[in-house]
Amino acid sequence: MLFDVERCRLAARTDDDELIRVDLSTRTVLTPIPLSVAPWDIATTPDGTSAVVTGPFDDAVVVVALTDGTTSGPIAVDEPREVDVDDIGHTAYVTTPRGIHTGVTAIDLASQSVASSVDLD
Repeated sequence: MLFDVERCRLAARTDDDELIRVDLSTRTVLTPIPLSVAPWDIATTPDGTSAVVTGPFDDAVVVVALTDGTTSGPIAVDEPREVDVDDIGHTAYVTTPRGIHTGVTAIDLASQSVASSVDLD
């Protein structure tokens, strides 16, 4: 489990390419959200309305609206791995291993596009 806003948690099922929501107050699994990527990591926006999911085997990142379960994207990113969202929910930062080098790609969540990429090595 990766996320807890009030009474809901999220988990990724890599074998079925789904995002699972669990309502903790009723202990029920809500309808799974199908993803267009095999999930690796998940981060949520501070307001809890969206999740950003990386799919390194698909070279893509998707954004999920947690209110209705719709997905957008995919956003093309080479081998996206870990993801974090800034404190105001405007930008997602994704680590991108490139051979022996590591980089970070910034994704503008409003336009759902790559804003910039930087090699760290």
